[in-house]
Amino acid sequence: MDGVFGTGGLVTHDLGGTDAFLTSLVVLPDDSIIAAGQRSGTEPEFVVARFDTAGALDPLFGSGGVAVVDFGGAAESAQSIALQDDGKIVVAGYSESLPGGELLRDFAVTRLLANGALDPVFGSGGRTVIDVSPGEGDVAIGMALEPDGDVVVSGVTRDAAEFSDVAVVRLLGDHRGLPLFVSDFETGDLSDWSTASP
Repeated sequence: MDGVFGTGGLVTHDLGGTDAFLTSLVVLPDDSIIAAGQRSGTEPEFVVARFDTAGALDPLFGSGGVAVVDFGGAAESAQSIALQDDGKIVVAGYSESLPGGELLRDFAVTRLLANGALDPVFGSGGRTVIDVSPGEGDVAIGMALEPDGDVVVSGVTRDAAEFSDVAVVRLLGDHRGLPLFVSDFETGDLSDWSTASP
């Protein structure tokens, strides 16, 4: 283990709330770390934390090193994180809602500025939620950034009949954060792709 990082290579932090966990991270060119996951409180939310090379929370990021993103759902959790060339941070996961008492999950994507603030030109106030299918469960798991700035998010979608499919969404990189296409591969081939107007 790296003896310079934390204590004997190990670091723990209280990120606020009652519980917190981190699911994904990126290492920056200066060897600092940005990680994303979930912080529980009244309602679980996206949490993003930045650590310096010694493992301490970066006080210049968010609030004391921690940024929290609320999509307005009953519960939310970040599953994947990526860093743009301009230093902006893209985080994807899911947002839960309970319409009529029924649990529904949708893809949720946010973009933060390098200082942890929401990017106001991305989606709606820095956030976008995508209902991949009318079923109960859409969860974004993986993400990649394309050279033209588009964001490709992959995950799983579960329809009303409880069948799970692969789901892929491309978000436009021109500050709109709108879905360019949504695919659930229900038939097992590419002919099932549906296209959304940007």
